[in-house]
Amino acid sequence: MVDSLPANVPPFRFQPERIFWVDTDFDQVVSYGQLFFDLANTIKNRLPPGDVSVYSGLVEWLAAIVSGQPKLILPSDSQGNMKAELQWRVQTSDCIEPLEQLSCGEMALSQWQSMILNSPTRVLLTTSGSTGMQQQFWHSLASLTRGVRMDSKHRQDVWGLAYPLNHLAGLQVLFQALLNGNRLIRLYGQSIDLIHQNLADQQVSHLSCTPTFLRLLLSSNHVHSSLMRLTNGGERYDSQLDAHIVRMFPNAERRNIYAATETGNLFSSDNEQFKVPDTMKNLLKIMDGQLWLHRSLRQPQVEETKESESKEKETKQLEKNQTEHLKVSPAASTSEFASTPDPATEFWPTGDRVEIVIEEPLTIRFLSRTSEGFNVAGNRVDPLPLEQVARQHPLVVDAKFYGVPNSVTENLVGCDLMIDPQGSQNWDEPTFRQWLQSQLERHELPRFIRLVNQMPMNRTTKLDRR
Repeated sequence: MVDSLPANVPPFRFQPERIFWVDTDFDQVVSYGQLFFDLANTIKNRLPPGDVSVYSGLVEWLAAIVSGQPKLILPSDSQGNMKAELQWRVQTSDCIEPLEQLSCGEMALSQWQSMILNSPTRVLLTTSGSTGMQQQFWHSLASLTRGVRMDSKHRQDVWGLAYPLNHLAGLQVLFQALLNGNRLIRLYGQSIDLIHQNLADQQVSHLSCTPTFLRLLLSSNHVHSSLMRLTNGGERYDSQLDAHIVRMFPNAERRNIYAATETGNLFSSDNEQFKVPDTMKNLLKIMDGQLWLHRSLRQPQVEETKESESKEKETKQLEKNQTEHLKVSPAASTSEFASTPDPATEFWPTGDRVEIVIEEPLTIRFLSRTSEGFNVAGNRVDPLPLEQVARQHPLVVDAKFYGVPNSVTENLVGCDLMIDPQGSQNWDEPTFRQWLQSQLERHELPRFIRLVNQMPMNRTTKLDRR
């Protein structure tokens, strides 16, 4: 919610030199004054700043939002492409003067917040497709900013951006920073050393990332005392990380989030167990160990939007036919337009396997994705528990288990390992295999082990299992 200040307290105004964006890859340090100036010029000319930086693409996106363009289709890849699909359809002159005033420090933060929060723009996001096909969903600014906290106590926060901006979590971090006048430091896509340098040099206080991204950071011996809040999401949280987090981020409060591109944020917790709010109990079901959510929680999908528009056209045509006295029977009309819920489609599967930890109050733990397992000689293998076991070894930083197709057993188990560089000289594969034999079933043991410098990540910085 927007700040509510006593009448005698002046509203917070942007200082033009206040830093908004830092991107060491492009040697960019951009102030809020420059951001507002670039937004005004982009809206005037309908062209963003003339370079290929992440910032240039971001300016175009924000210009579309503050000028109230109806649709913004964000790119779906992670290869640095920031070019959105955008058609300028709305007259935009009304927002230019306020942006110019903001660039000179002549308008309050609350007026900038209103330009974002009151925008009618719908934003199309694409799911990561980390374990299946990608899907696209429409989001309003209300759904994208649902979890944003706007308060004077957040005014000095410095955010590390560990997600690409064309991902739901990246946009949530962006709006949290933008709506509080915070500094935003780009971290994703950079080397481990550069990430640590940025965390230290910029005194980052807030970081949101996946456990895979976090393990990448924890493979070094850096300590970042400036970090006050660490949020994890996108993958199952691994409690084995706790001791490493305390070492690297000794002052950080930790939060675990369950969110999806289809829904936005749903649950939060300070550990791997999620207590389901009373208001949510009737909106979820757990069937055969899988989480199902009520369709009212899901954002409109592209196909659904097209179908809705098509039905709307059909409805208008039928209404027109009726006014022209064409023969449309009441019975046919009723059955055509009646909205009778189908119990079979009230809930949709998330693809997440969960277990109930406590019945009352309902508390659940996420186990894995239903599509992540594979068969070995008639036995179902879930890679996540195997990876958790492997990470317990003192030399293993991260692990990835996967199926390698085989004509006899359907699959053999393969394993990629990221070894602690400080102890790599002590690594011995036969010793590790012997250690695993005491931890895993025979069909779970890897036939192939490969050492890697870094785990593959998809565009949303989750572990890429494809």
